[in-house]
Amino acid sequence: NDYQLPNDFLNLSGDRYWRFNGIHIYTTYAAGGAIMNSAVWDISWHDCIMQGNGVSCDGVTVQANSHAQLHKCHIYAYSTNGVDVVTDSSIELYDCVFTGGLRGLYGTGAATRIHAEDCELNSNSTADVDAQVSAKYGFLVTLRNCRLNSTTEVKVDNTSVGEMIGVYSEDHSLHRVGCCDSALWWVYHFKQDYSQHEHGAA
Repeated sequence: NDYQLPNDFLNLSGDRYWRFNGIHIYTTYAAGGAIMNSAVWDISWHDCIMQGNGVSCDGVTVQANSHAQLHKCHIYAYSTNGVDVVTDSSIELYDCVFTGGLRGLYGTGAATRIHAEDCELNSNSTADVDAQVSAKYGFLVTLRNCRLNSTTEVKVDNTSVGEMIGVYSEDHSLHRVGCCDSALWWVYHFKQDYSQHEHGAA
């Protein structure tokens, strides 16, 4: 089913155990087509499309101690973030495509986690993955067999000295046709330190 809404499609708060299948959401709302807001757990989206309208909007927002999963979803025409994960929240992404915005995957705040497998990110003007932290605890992104196609693959920002941001990409595919077992770490442990390491490329 297709839904064209002037506001967010769903703003879930305190909900559990929802599964959404085969839904096409078109939204103009800034916070996104689907919002997991405040203690939302075990919410999953399967074969769905979240379509922004090219103005200020996110695809999916997960915040305030919430967790969600997306499977085989296409998120595009968002002007800001394909996925926005905020403070004590996490999301798992499997076989999804994110096209066209500022950032494909964006996380900010303390104790935030993003895990993605077999995903593709394209045409994001700031970065495919943008990780930020400004409070205690850290922020971790883990990617497996994901293709990052934008000019800037990963961007890390740390405004709190001593807090760690880690971005780990296994089987990182961009510009590595035919390679296997490659891994990249972007680690920002102190405000002035930024490092990138690669190992295991075949």
